[in-house]
Amino acid sequence: QAVAGDNFLGGEDFTELLMQEFMIRQKEGMLDLEDPKLANLIRKQAEKAKHSLSRGKAADMEIVSNEELLRCTITAERFELLAKPLLARLRQPMERAIRDAAIRPSDLDAIIMVGGATRMPIITGFAARLFGRLPSAHIDPDETVALGAAIQAGMKARDAALHDIVLTDVCPYTLGIGVSVENASGYFESGHFSPIIDRNTVVPVSRTESYSTIRESQKDMSIVVYQGESRLTQNNIRLGEFSVKLPASPKGEEVVEVRFTYDINGILEVEATVVSTGEQSRIVIEENPGQFSKEQIEQRFKELSDIKIHPRDRMENRLLLARGERLYEESLGSSREQIASVLRQFEDILRRQNDREIRKAAEHCKVWLDELERMTDF
Repeated sequence: QAVAGDNFLGGEDFTELLMQEFMIRQKEGMLDLEDPKLANLIRKQAEKAKHSLSRGKAADMEIVSNEELLRCTITAERFELLAKPLLARLRQPMERAIRDAAIRPSDLDAIIMVGGATRMPIITGFAARLFGRLPSAHIDPDETVALGAAIQAGMKARDAALHDIVLTDVCPYTLGIGVSVENASGYFESGHFSPIIDRNTVVPVSRTESYSTIRESQKDMSIVVYQGESRLTQNNIRLGEFSVKLPASPKGEEVVEVRFTYDINGILEVEATVVSTGEQSRIVIEENPGQFSKEQIEQRFKELSDIKIHPRDRMENRLLLARGERLYEESLGSSREQIASVLRQFEDILRRQNDREIRKAAEHCKVWLDELERMTDF
């Protein structure tokens, strides 16, 4: 339902903490920090100490430098104190995933620790305090990684052995484009981020947004694609750029529809269509360039053509809206107001293009219209 993480946080960061602690405890001038051989020796001792602290309450680190033995003892309490800034970084994505999934920690069936670094008691204890219970300890954290990768590969290959497994993937980061926003002085300020696919949207997915011109006789529109969560593009990651030609028209009259289609293989297709002329421009951005041939990419997006239809244009939603319109025309007074309100709410949800939300709203709208027809004997 949701993913979150810190791409720059891992087991190596905890090793680095122990290295820094060892060096701080030595007398000034005892260590040549520019010596790569010495640094490698300290790193090996830090790794060894990290593993020892996963099993005991203290660990010794020692090396020989300039024919002198250098050593220090690090307790589990001291290690936990050193690791506080890293644990604070670990807390943020965990809380974000819970919020994005719209659940409470008590709703989780189990907390599963995955990866070698989770063997450290400070990680296990931190998770236990955060979620109010101990994580599952009966699953090997390294074996879990291998099993998960195997299942994911099997599902992508449509392996028959996995026909009973339902596993969805989600977009890990928000995807959108840079836009200009009118400020209080009436001037347009560039550098703002307009999200099109929100993070944790189930993929494959296709979403579209419309953008209009901001200058008189504007002849082109630049589409700059970004990934990130900041409202300003300068704080997000630029993925690509292209432009579309526009006929000269008054400000605000030319509209460009920008469609993002995101595939389970991390491939993003961005299409921009000028509404008045139908002219279209397109780029494809790959997470791992060269992994797929051009023919494979084109075939994949051809298979996804069915999801490139705006929810308002899908037959089942058009029929539901048409049914509501008929009932509105056949009603009078307060009934009309109620029907109009229900249809407006449904249209607002269609504009948000969230399939999960649309399915729930469509079912609610259908049940409500069924009840209205029974009451009025239409």
